[in-house]
Amino acid sequence: MNAGAGLDAGPSDVDGGTDSGAEAQSAVWNCDGEYAFGATSELAFLDPTPPALGSALTTIEGATHPISLVLHMNAGSLTAALSATIEGGNSKDRFLPSDVPPLAPAVPAFGSPPGVTTVDPQPNAVLLFWDEAGPVDVQIEHVVWRATQGSSCADMGVSFQAVIPTSQNSIVLHLPAGDQTIGELIRASGSGPRVTPIGAPAPTPIPVEIAATFQGTPLDFDFDTL
Repeated sequence: MNAGAGLDAGPSDVDGGTDSGAEAQSAVWNCDGEYAFGATSELAFLDPTPPALGSALTTIEGATHPISLVLHMNAGSLTAALSATIEGGNSKDRFLPSDVPPLAPAVPAFGSPPGVTTVDPQPNAVLLFWDEAGPVDVQIEHVVWRATQGSSCADMGVSFQAVIPTSQNSIVLHLPAGDQTIGELIRASGSGPRVTPIGAPAPTPIPVEIAATFQGTPLDFDFDTL
């Protein structure tokens, strides 16, 4: 892994003291380089994720890395993107070939510990799960994320918010308790239009916000695929 001089951590909106000892966190971001971090079974969905949907996705998150953060140096500048990864033929991880997200310049994130984000939301990404019938891709949009540096560049926490577009409502999740669509899980959480009486106009589906966090597991990523 190739670390550079690093980005300034930027102004902080969180007060904090000074840590001491081997586990003390850096005061500035110093993880410019080629890094990748995958979510594991500890991917945790938070408010405003519809509770029934978050619970279902947690139940089926059998994919090795439902979503991953990739940091990549491009012409001397740090770029980054967040999306699902899989293991390629060379035993290295890569983004889904059909859904390689655009990498955008990384900028210092507000707050402490130090971290990075992007100026604009990432337009799209994919969550990859594995239910009782096989792989399930869930498209997400308007992805806003923050990578937080821990005690070293191998210690990276990631949080993100995104929107699940209505086009994903018909996706069927094969759950231990029975099959349900994403739309049904959203409605069961009270986060979408409910069934209307016979003869009434059908409710208009609406996009739904989700949020999640994970402690990244370092990946052996194939940066030649970017």
